[in-house]
Amino acid sequence: MALLDDIVSVLEDASVATFGTDLFAGGFPTAAPDECLALFTYAGQAGVDTFGLAAGGGPALEQPRVQVMGRGAYFDVVMAKVQAAYAAIVAVVDQDINSKHYARIEAVSTPFGLGQDAKGLQRVGANFDVTKDPE
Repeated sequence: MALLDDIVSVLEDASVATFGTDLFAGGFPTAAPDECLALFTYAGQAGVDTFGLAAGGGPALEQPRVQVMGRGAYFDVVMAKVQAAYAAIVAVVDQDINSKHYARIEAVSTPFGLGQDAKGLQRVGANFDVTKDPE
C-alpha cells in the first residue's frame, strides 16, 4: 500500500484529514466515524517504457489510479472535504513523497456524488491518474 501511504502523506501535509481518525487507506473500517475519507487503488494504465526498462527490469514509470471517497451525513460537507483532498492531490507535480518520485497526479474527474451508502450516508468520490517511479 505504498501508493496509498504516499497519498495519506499528501492529505495530512495539506491538513485535509488525519490518518486513523478521519482518513483511511483501503476502505472504511467498521469503526470509522460517519464523516471521513477513504482511499482506494484500482486498475490504471500499463507502465511506461522510456527507451528501455527501468533498473529493476520493469517499466520506467507506473500509472496506477486512486480514488478518494468521502462519506458523511450532509452532501455539502462531504463534497467540501473531497474538494479539499482533490486540490491537495492535483498539486502533486514533479515531487518526491516518502522517497518516491511522482511525475504527476492528474484528476480523471472532478468530485462527484455517489449516492448514499447502506447507512444512509452521502458519498462523494474523485478519481486520479498517478504517474510515478516504480515500486
